[in-house]
Amino acid sequence: MLLFNRTRLAALFAAGLALLPPSSAIAQTTANVTVNAGTSLNKIPSGAFGVNTAVWDGYLLDPAIPALLSKAGINALRYPGGSTADVYNWQTNSIVTGQGGYANPSNTFDAFMGMVKNSGATPIITVNYGSNAAGNGGGTPSFAASWVQYANVTKGYGVKYWEVGNEVYGNGGYGSSWETDLHSARDPATYGANVALFASAMKAVDPTIKVGVVLTAPGNWPDGQTPSWNSTVLAKCGSAIDFVIVHWYPQNPGSESDSGLLASPQSGFNGSPGIAGMVSSVKSLINQYGGSNASKIQIFVTEMNSVSTNPGKQTISVVNAMFVADGLLTWLENGAANVDIWSLHNGSTGGNMSSSLFGSATYGDYGILSNATSGEPAADTPAPTYFGMQMLTNLGKAGDTLVSAASSNSLLTAHAVKQANGNLALLLINKDPNYTTTANVAVSGYTPAATGTSYTFGKSSSAIASASATGLGSSFKVTAQPYSLTTVVLTPGSTSPGFSLSGSVANLSIKQGGSGSSTITVAPSGGFAGAVSFAASGLPSGVTASFSPTSITGSTTLTLSAGSSAAIGTATVTITGKSGSLTSQTKFTLTVNAPAVANFSLSATPASVSLAQGASATSSISIAPAGGFNSSVALSISGLPSGVTASFSPATTASTSTLTLNASSTASTGNSTATVTGAGGSLSHTATLALSVNTASSSGGSATFAGNPSANGPWYDEDDVTLTTTAPITALTLTITVPAANVTYNSSYNTVGSAIVTSHASGANIVYTFTLASGQSIGAGNYTFAAQLNGNGTTHNAASDTWSVTYTSGGATYTKSGSI
Repeated sequence: MLLFNRTRLAALFAAGLALLPPSSAIAQTTANVTVNAGTSLNKIPSGAFGVNTAVWDGYLLDPAIPALLSKAGINALRYPGGSTADVYNWQTNSIVTGQGGYANPSNTFDAFMGMVKNSGATPIITVNYGSNAAGNGGGTPSFAASWVQYANVTKGYGVKYWEVGNEVYGNGGYGSSWETDLHSARDPATYGANVALFASAMKAVDPTIKVGVVLTAPGNWPDGQTPSWNSTVLAKCGSAIDFVIVHWYPQNPGSESDSGLLASPQSGFNGSPGIAGMVSSVKSLINQYGGSNASKIQIFVTEMNSVSTNPGKQTISVVNAMFVADGLLTWLENGAANVDIWSLHNGSTGGNMSSSLFGSATYGDYGILSNATSGEPAADTPAPTYFGMQMLTNLGKAGDTLVSAASSNSLLTAHAVKQANGNLALLLINKDPNYTTTANVAVSGYTPAATGTSYTFGKSSSAIASASATGLGSSFKVTAQPYSLTTVVLTPGSTSPGFSLSGSVANLSIKQGGSGSSTITVAPSGGFAGAVSFAASGLPSGVTASFSPTSITGSTTLTLSAGSSAAIGTATVTITGKSGSLTSQTKFTLTVNAPAVANFSLSATPASVSLAQGASATSSISIAPAGGFNSSVALSISGLPSGVTASFSPATTASTSTLTLNASSTASTGNSTATVTGAGGSLSHTATLALSVNTASSSGGSATFAGNPSANGPWYDEDDVTLTTTAPITALTLTITVPAANVTYNSSYNTVGSAIVTSHASGANIVYTFTLASGQSIGAGNYTFAAQLNGNGTTHNAASDTWSVTYTSGGATYTKSGSI
């Protein structure tokens, strides 16, 4: 094969893009490439091209970084760095006590925001879901809200995008555990419900922010496990979020394949779906669980790279540059709003050095820039992946429009962008390691000039080469070298009058019996001034379309109306504009859903309560509305044993109520089942409550309890009750009662294990309840129960804090109480 240096290559390109080396010197293939500039896919969003940053990065604040980011077109920066986010205390720029990790003392949030400002990027912040500041429980909504308060109210940074946790499905709930999660429950329903609480607390500080929830990429672990992560999470928080988050690493270490990786954006890898299939599945979930919020929920891919861990030489070869460019564009074409490559700097690893992989490197590194670890060049030296991203700056930027492009050769992938400045750019990615491909390009919907500019990056490149291109037009040839990226930027020629269409939405959801709308805009070119008429095709059965006005040069409002029996499902709708002999099209996805049925469900937490004669216990009764249900629910209870009374506070609610059970000194002992009934409108639902009433004793027993305030400050309080028992405990209900003076509920935790169920109630008093689940026991030993509270700047007086407990050991039940 003939090799050219960059100076020689530029001179050759200046003579015309159709130039080919002698046929005897290099093997050739061909491809037919079509570009339809009149068929819009999606506009490139602001903040679409991102990269991950990390608090542990020793080179994050290098003076060269902002310029390098800008040059590569990187306009989104994620912080504080993957799994580190779930052990990071932003206030102290440190790792939470008891957790592993490192935070560079220089990489404070304020320092990061300074770098963000200098690079002109959009910040994406991952709040700590996994651990609280003390390191003794899960992350809390109040701590996340305090970050929003500082960022957007105190400092005025205007951070818009906030993720709740990182890869939370890796918390051990499905077996594999790499993500810190100190919540007592680590199932998808708990995470989804907590996301709704996080979103509420954070938006109470700044209603303009967008909050995101962690999903797993469809077809990738743990998708397919029970319970379903994605559907369970979204069922709990779909109406509260603004974007969903997926991470995509198509390969696992040891299974890397250059050809497999390069094919994965289109066809997936090892049985997992390609990007179009993943996006389709995510959109379906959003439409199913997002309710009226569905059309506003965006898709963010906040981590992407070639292999899930331990990268090898593939990550620093041109193969990864091609994969990143292709994958990033394919996500955006299918409707994602942001893609963040992992990562800015990372460090060298051993990884897969198989001779079956391209290149001669002796290390792997996720970083798009070197960090000078073993075997690497000087810090901040760009890797091929950096140039793969930089190539996209020549293709398009925020506000430009991705348009239809297709190739007849599966090893030559094509992407095209209609730029806002009037240019049309085409990217060709030759995934063949051995063959030069001649692309026969046919352009429609745009008339190019005869000259333009080409940009190339290939196997031996150390930078992107540019050259003038000639011989262009509505049809021309491009020579794409093996394993290379080639971008051709076309400029408008002297064109005949024409126009293109674009729609205001890429996805539209309507319900049977309902309607939705989109604005269709006509973009004239070449002096076009005619009136355009419109038609819609691909509509599901029972859906009709109308345009107002029906013919115009500017824009029209498309209204889609679904009959009560319209076909449910997702379809691609094509809007065709016609003026004389000229036509243009734009497409969007339409989903028709069944109308929501107003309803609610009822639950009790805990669902099993034990109390002694003369004692009381509580359970939190929750109302979960669905389908737009907004009525208050009246609560009642039946099936109580003799001598046990109940009260609800409040008795009628639209959210939660505290059920208090009081057993008289002569209450009937034994086990029973009570039924809580909720009545709202014409609907009625029940929840069962297992109830155990025991004979009480206030002295003796195997256990001793002691209360003390382990922390008592202006911003954080913690009340502890320590238990020492010499014999197993088979039932226990312990409450810690704190007058709500200068404190608010934070979260509760215990060090006894998952057998303990926690709940709380807030009012004049904040009551934490710890209940030993039915059928569980506590062995002999020492244990700590604790209540956490947030302060308001004035130290809470703990003198009035109290505790009480009812427990069963050796067949006898005892009650005790005391002060903190």
